[in-house]
Amino acid sequence: LDPEALHRQVEACDGFVLIGGADIDPARYNEEPHPKFNRMHPRRESGDFALVDEIMHSEKPFLAVCLGCQMVNVAVGGNLIQDIAAETTSTINHQQKDNTPGATAHEVIIEKRTKLYDLLGTTTLRVNSRHHQATKNPGKGLRISARAPDGIIEALELQERPFGIAVQWHPEDLPDDPVHQRLY
Repeated sequence: LDPEALHRQVEACDGFVLIGGADIDPARYNEEPHPKFNRMHPRRESGDFALVDEIMHSEKPFLAVCLGCQMVNVAVGGNLIQDIAAETTSTINHQQKDNTPGATAHEVIIEKRTKLYDLLGTTTLRVNSRHHQATKNPGKGLRISARAPDGIIEALELQERPFGIAVQWHPEDLPDDPVHQRLY
């Protein structure tokens, strides 16, 4: 990756949507891989982390979705639960099988006095859920803005910037819900 070219590309954009994908190499947060580790292609991972770093330095707005949420967290020093089913006592299935647009899996509880709450205007929201990993400990400068009823972190946001929101669910697959579409 050419750092100067990446800088020019970020400068040319007004904001970013960081998308989903496979698992981040746990070596990035000093852990050994879990047996259910599903590694993303190393080239994509390197490119995505370079992009996230450049976005963070640019202070431009972003919305991070699913893997994007995990990537933002790891980029600023956080770590992940590598497999929710194996590492927690959660009774919620965070890997819903129904991928039909509009299908939801569980509720999230949104913290008041957060950017997410200000944007969506609600403290509860039904979401879809297609992740087996989640934030364990938020990285520097991130605040937890939503959790599932089982305590799993479902949204993070930057504390010091105007707009940097990261959600574990896929609002793009909830096109008929105007609340979810406010994220975009």
